[in-house]
Amino acid sequence: MRVSKTQQANNQRAIIAAAVELMTQHGFEATTMKQIARAANLGDATI
Repeated sequence: MRVSKTQQANNQRAIIAAAVELMTQHGFEATTMKQIARAANLGDATI
């Protein structure tokens, strides 16, 4: 499935925001990609 450049940018912003939030709360080592994907409301494969 093709994703528009706008959607790619939105996904990237959501991933970064979720990652920063989770890593701030739980630390770098304790944060998983799956947690980031879920917090960003994206599928695991999107990350």
